[in-house]
Amino acid sequence: MRKRAREIDLMVITDRAKTRGRSLADVVASAIDGGARWFQLREKDMAVGKLTALAEELRALTAERGAHLIINDRADVALAVGADGVHLPARGLPPAVARRIVGEGMLVGVSTHSLAEARQAAEAGADYIFFGPLFYTPSKAAYGPPVGLEALQEVAAALGTSLPVIGLGGVKPGNVAEVLAHGARGVALISAVIAADDPAEAARGILSEMTEAAPARSGAAPTAPAIEFGTDRPAPIEWKKAGTISASGLITPRLITTSPVAMAAMVQPPPKRIIRRLPKRLVIRPQAMLASMYVAASGMKKNP
Repeated sequence: MRKRAREIDLMVITDRAKTRGRSLADVVASAIDGGARWFQLREKDMAVGKLTALAEELRALTAERGAHLIINDRADVALAVGADGVHLPARGLPPAVARRIVGEGMLVGVSTHSLAEARQAAEAGADYIFFGPLFYTPSKAAYGPPVGLEALQEVAAALGTSLPVIGLGGVKPGNVAEVLAHGARGVALISAVIAADDPAEAARGILSEMTEAAPARSGAAPTAPAIEFGTDRPAPIEWKKAGTISASGLITPRLITTSPVAMAAMVQPPPKRIIRRLPKRLVIRPQAMLASMYVAASGMKKNP
């Protein structure tokens, strides 16, 4: 089961206060009809007895329909109902302790709000992380202002493909593709599905948006930033491990990101023999600490 963390695309998080009078089971069933396959039961104000009963109901539903159920915070409830995993708050139970409770067969996810927390979760053995809030949302207002998409890109680049990063916090139709383009493997959300007039149609629309943005969640590191060359002529390049170049996307003027962490994880550094052939007119701005990684091959001949 732990390997299936890489399959997380849309994670629907529950909030029975937003179902508009419908039962949570009915809303989840409708979302499953729309293609959603990952659900997190997150009802923090519910007494453990009632939470367990609701978890058992949703576990039966999701198992029957081929979907997955994650329990927020309560590793004991996850174990009791045979859930697919437990999701821990940033300051909650340590992942290693949760792992001892639920065993090796369950997923252990962790909420993170900074690069430091993301790295700590990865080192502690998390199978995936939530990162956010990316945009303003009332449900995440207590965690402070949104961290933003640039922070998401930095975290995704730092972790590479070793750990799935799921973006959340204000994610909704219209910004899903942007979240994926900044390195998220998937998205997690509440209102966009739980409060929708038609949860099935809402889930279907979000998954369709994700499918259209599929190149952004292929598992590859984010695209290398654009570098200014001292000429306005676009330079189509792409490095390969041998140092040769093939036609690819255009490098347009200006440095888009100056994050050393993000830049370091984006491309394979060029061989020294290529660096020696750098054009003298090359422009490197002082803050672009690793810019030479991307422009070192600019004068090389393209592959056919």
